[in-house]
Amino acid sequence: MKVNLLRGSMLLAAATLIYGCSPEAEETIQPDAFGNANQNPMSESCETISFDKVIRGKDGFVTAVMSDQASTPILVTANRRTAPYTFAATNSANIFNSGQTGPLGNEVDDILTPHKDFGGWGDGDGGKKGKTYANNTALGNVLIINRTDSPTPSHDSNNGGKLYFDFSGYGTVTMNSITVLDVDSYEAGGKVELRDIMGKVLKTVNLVVSGNNGKQIVNLGGTPGVVKMVITLGQSGKLFGSGAIDDISFNCTPKPACETVAFTRFTRGADGFVNAVTSDQSSTPIMVSAFRRTATNVYSKVNAANIFNSSQPTSIGNQVTDILTPHQNFGGGGVGDGGAAGAFVNNVPMGNMLIVNRTTDPTKAFDNNLGGKLVFDFSKFGSVSLSSMTVLDIDDYEAGTKVVLYDAASKVIKEMVLPISGNNGRQTVDLGKTMGVVKMEVILGPKGISPNGTFSGSGAIDNIMFNCPPTM
Repeated sequence: MKVNLLRGSMLLAAATLIYGCSPEAEETIQPDAFGNANQNPMSESCETISFDKVIRGKDGFVTAVMSDQASTPILVTANRRTAPYTFAATNSANIFNSGQTGPLGNEVDDILTPHKDFGGWGDGDGGKKGKTYANNTALGNVLIINRTDSPTPSHDSNNGGKLYFDFSGYGTVTMNSITVLDVDSYEAGGKVELRDIMGKVLKTVNLVVSGNNGKQIVNLGGTPGVVKMVITLGQSGKLFGSGAIDDISFNCTPKPACETVAFTRFTRGADGFVNAVTSDQSSTPIMVSAFRRTATNVYSKVNAANIFNSSQPTSIGNQVTDILTPHQNFGGGGVGDGGAAGAFVNNVPMGNMLIVNRTTDPTKAFDNNLGGKLVFDFSKFGSVSLSSMTVLDIDDYEAGTKVVLYDAASKVIKEMVLPISGNNGRQTVDLGKTMGVVKMEVILGPKGISPNGTFSGSGAIDNIMFNCPPTM
């Protein structure tokens, strides 16, 4: 950490030579985008600087921050505007808790969040309910240019200034968005500049007037190659520019196209069996139950839904090697002709899968050889659009395995009989993006006696994909 900070400090010193804190002429770079939305335009998963992880220097001011996902320091400095085109040489970057109980006075109520209309103490016409830049979100810690040379009290400078961020510890980053609070009409002229390692401007985005206490999310366009970011509050030629910044989002990765239930997020009931799962993108519970087949069209009334780790070695035995992934031919523990090669090759590690447990003991996660029924209740979503799911190990004597989709009135929307994949075979079942689904049943094995002279229907399921965006 100290080595990185020292390296970053040297780079920041070099940046000071490039940018300068002495008198300067107003730059005339024209913006190619304007941030004027109250909702973040980026829906990806991003690293975010929310100013909850900070490092302070001996003078008490903030010298570095970190994102919510990394410990790499991002060097920070802020310089107050002391005269037109002139900025103080000393750092005055400070943290302001925007969630404080007001009114605070001292001309800082306009950077409290959320606005009073939304249960906070923020005060100002721009942040009111119904306004374009409504201040409707509790932001917590925000970064300000401090008003004085003492970090206490933490009050934003009314004269504005510049905030500098040095991302060189990352090499370069891709910048997506930043939240800016409280750009009054007389403070027009603020901007965000993104620069490369040589100080060349890659992108400039002007800040719009959001009004007193207004909140804007500035779209930085997913700009790659950024090493330095400079935020100017207020026009450099004027002594105005209060405000605060928060939620700097960068290095975003695309949001997965579909919600997926991969059985890595689940809850168990008091009996130890799984009673709910969630997707990779949501905390909305999907209720789950599983019932062992006990006779023709008859199922146990006791839940037996369980998680099976399909990555275990072949030596586990217990008639579960046919639901291990991948097949031995691909470095896993799976055994069976169906998964060895061909149309239903089992060549991908699946990790956790859902099974109908063989016994009433959840610590013995073995699939039931006599088959059964898995039930998923999506009613907490209202309804969903189901796209696909993975099913493992449908032997020839288990023909009749099927998926049934129901609407809110328990009417069957779609019913699909699955093909035979063979022992340890893996198939992806196309559910056709069926809309309006509230309940899904997966029935493992035929309803009656199998050709092998008994009930059957072993197997496991994984990767239930739903609510996928429409394809163009």
